[in-house]
Amino acid sequence: MARAIGMDPASYEQAERTGKWTGDARQSAALASVLSLSARDRLTATGHDDRLAELRGRRPRPAGRPTSAVAKLTGIDKRTLEEPLRTMHQEYQRLIAATLSRAGGSAASGEQGRVYLDQVLDHF
Repeated sequence: MARAIGMDPASYEQAERTGKWTGDARQSAALASVLSLSARDRLTATGHDDRLAELRGRRPRPAGRPTSAVAKLTGIDKRTLEEPLRTMHQEYQRLIAATLSRAGGSAASGEQGRVYLDQVLDHF
């Protein structure tokens, strides 16, 4: 596998042993290709799902700087990400607006927003 993805065998073995991915973006993309990983599985395999959740969980935002960071982390082209990220942003905004109007701005109004953010990787 190390040779197939262009990684030093000792480094790959260490990643397997420790569960900590040290590969670069090119190696991560090659790993995903060789193993036919989905974007979500690739993030999990390389240990980047927490970072993606952090990037998206601050608050889903429309395209812009965060799109670049997500593209770099996932290996997905920025242009491909723009629409899904915009959709996530719109879903989050609709959810927050609906919960605020129903709850009259109470503490419960943010609960659905928190749930959405807790599940941001599933939405992604």
